[in-house]
Amino acid sequence: MNAHDALDWGAIRAVLSAAARTAMGRAIVEAPPTPLGDVATIARAHDEIGEVLAIRAAGRDVPTGGVTDIADAVRRCALGEVAEGQVLSEIGSSLAAMRSLRRALDVDRRTAPALADVAQAIVLDGTVIDDLIESVLPDGSLSELRWPELRDLRAAVAMLHQSVRDTLDRMIAGDELADKLQDRFWTLRDDRYVLPIRTDVRSWDLGVVHGTSNSGRTVFVEPTAVLALHNRLKLAEGELRAAERRIWVQLSREAGTQDPGLPAALAAVARVDAAVARAALAQRWKGTRPKVGDEGVVSLHSARHPVLALREVDVVPNDLSLSATSPFLVLSGANAGGKTIALKTIGLCALLAAAGHFVPAADGSRVDRFDVVLASIGDAQTVAGDRSSFSGHVAWLADALADARPGVLVLLDELCTGTDPAQGAALGRAVLEAFATAGCRGVVTTHHALLKALPWVDARFVGAAVQHRDGRATYRVERGAVGESHAMGVARARLPSAVVDRAEAIVAEGDGADAFAALEAERERAREAVEAAVRAREEAEAERAALAADRARLAAKQARAAEAERGELAERVAAARAAIGQVVAALQREPTQAGARAARAAVDALAEVGAVPSEAWQSGDLPAVGARVRDLRLGAEGVVVGLGDGLAMVRVGAVTRAARPEELEVLPERKTKSAAKRTFAKPRPEVGTLDVRGMRVEEGLARIDDAIAEHGAAAVLTVIHGHGTGAMKLAVRRHLTQHTRVAEWDVVSAGDDGATRLTVRG
Repeated sequence: MNAHDALDWGAIRAVLSAAARTAMGRAIVEAPPTPLGDVATIARAHDEIGEVLAIRAAGRDVPTGGVTDIADAVRRCALGEVAEGQVLSEIGSSLAAMRSLRRALDVDRRTAPALADVAQAIVLDGTVIDDLIESVLPDGSLSELRWPELRDLRAAVAMLHQSVRDTLDRMIAGDELADKLQDRFWTLRDDRYVLPIRTDVRSWDLGVVHGTSNSGRTVFVEPTAVLALHNRLKLAEGELRAAERRIWVQLSREAGTQDPGLPAALAAVARVDAAVARAALAQRWKGTRPKVGDEGVVSLHSARHPVLALREVDVVPNDLSLSATSPFLVLSGANAGGKTIALKTIGLCALLAAAGHFVPAADGSRVDRFDVVLASIGDAQTVAGDRSSFSGHVAWLADALADARPGVLVLLDELCTGTDPAQGAALGRAVLEAFATAGCRGVVTTHHALLKALPWVDARFVGAAVQHRDGRATYRVERGAVGESHAMGVARARLPSAVVDRAEAIVAEGDGADAFAALEAERERAREAVEAAVRAREEAEAERAALAADRARLAAKQARAAEAERGELAERVAAARAAIGQVVAALQREPTQAGARAARAAVDALAEVGAVPSEAWQSGDLPAVGARVRDLRLGAEGVVVGLGDGLAMVRVGAVTRAARPEELEVLPERKTKSAAKRTFAKPRPEVGTLDVRGMRVEEGLARIDDAIAEHGAAAVLTVIHGHGTGAMKLAVRRHLTQHTRVAEWDVVSAGDDGATRLTVRG
């Protein structure tokens, strides 16, 4: 059996045949599917399908209809034969249809460049086409509009016919022949008008006899009264035929001039029509254009069995693949679970793609070109050949192994069944290994435990199984799985319960089948773990995307803030310069000591107005502990109270949070009248000592705030922070500098910088 027949190609061929509009295109798509020349040729065929679909999507059509195979008729005309009537009418209409196709594709060249290039082979003489169309009417007669001389000749013939009929009508109606007529009518014999005269009439001088009736009782006589009219009629008809003959000769000669380029033109029409049929098929099963290569790769995404897709059955889509590293797929699982459907899906898609078709699968699918597809599906038993099923199967395998090589796709449904299971399984494994060693790609369905285990001992094979959940098939193929046959479940629906119970007891006696059940359970747990991991990854990716969006918004906000700050700074600098100019001018007008003091005061005031903020730190750098920052997420100012793991701990009011560098904007140091000044005044009596060593920065600063809040004006506190990394010391002193209730602070000892003394403001 041919592979395409074993794979139910007939159903696909019927759809293609119905979609073709010409006999030539139909011959192409009805032929057995064979691989096109190479990958580039397949790509061009796929281009043509896509272009037909694009033209249809734009609301137009590819007009391949109306063309018939006129090659033989035109060739005879070229050899000097004269064609008439319907033959020339068909030649003219076909040539006109080909010209229309060429013109339509020229118009659609931007949408369909590949089809337009094909149509360039349609090179015809427009003058000949127009002459044929204008000369020959659809019924095969010559047109009087194109050939007016025929009008007069035809009118003369018609007038003579009418004269003869009128004369005979008068003779029949008169009394002269009343006793001689067999019946009152006239008819035609030998293309002459005659009257039916009784044979018993003795007078034979009525005219010319043109025969008798079968009964012999009637003689058909052409009356003498119409002989002259008949002769004139025959002369007129001869003249008309001669004129028509001259025209048929001329038109046939014109048609024959199209012979040299006609084969190429008809081939172009056939190719375009085949593309139209393939596009109709692609639309029927909502197919997609596959990628095609030469490496023997099959990677089908959400593939559906083509014949089931045509029947609009609710097909379960599956991902199916073969590759150089995993050239053979071993399919197992329950009967009627979808193993053979999956096998046929791969085989049909391979035939389709190589023959220039789209495949019923999702975008991104790939089906490489195979030179040969070999399929063993169904019963190979033959009575005429005196073969059993198994011997027929072995004979097929022998032929297939002789053909095994790279570029061959082998499809083996229920390999090596119909014999001793152990020997059949061993033979099946050896056959599969031989195919794989020869470089073939293949799919095998099996219930043999030995073959099911093959993917775990030979890396060239990958296992897959059709699902069987809750006692029924789901038709879903799971890669990496091993399927149980579920024979007992299938049999229990039809066989007596006692028989099935006994079978289950026999299985329970043990043959190692439990190992596959355990493997299936482990695979199910692995599948659930993979699904959980996929969900976790999707959630992490979603969170990462949201974080990236937040970062982008923060960066944009920071850029806008920096731009606004630069504008404000420029205005402040300009104002300061103008004010200083006024101070200088005033001092020049009044260079006195009082004027100098006034100028100094004005400049001191401008120092704060024109203070330049610190340079912006680079994104990704952490600000120092104690630095004033703006928390861009909270939209408020705060203080950095700690660092760690690339994050800054920022306290904003009563809230402390970990912030990324890009969420912070470093602010310049503020000079306020309430800010504490560092002095080296003589120490005042201490009222308390606060040890913050070993604490986190934010915790230590909070303890200092609590201690300050507990004491009144002029109270002196000593904060012991130690040296350490210096982070706590720096944070404490920055904090005291900005604290509104700290009047001043100083180091406790010039030789030991591990403590700071502060005076509380009232």
